[in-house]
Amino acid sequence: HSPYGYMRAPWNLNPSPYVTRYHKLCGISPEETYLATDAETKEISDYHWPTCGSHWKLTFSELTWYDWVWASSYSPHGPVHAWVGGVGGGGCDE
Repeated sequence: HSPYGYMRAPWNLNPSPYVTRYHKLCGISPEETYLATDAETKEISDYHWPTCGSHWKLTFSELTWYDWVWASSYSPHGPVHAWVGGVGGGGCDE
């Protein structure tokens, strides 16, 4: 349960009883940042949308469970949270 007693992850600090989605990260949309970035930076960007190749690499290049879990929290998994749900809740001046 969350600190507010909701059936959520313990680290979820959202006090709302409803599903919440944000369309920006600290006032900036992922699309604006990603589309305005040069190709070399896009490749290492935190906003890089996962590809089949990034999933293949994760599946077949990590040798241990620890390495797989560590790598999966970045690409290909992590950026999807920013693109789909955003980040918010008082951590930025919105």
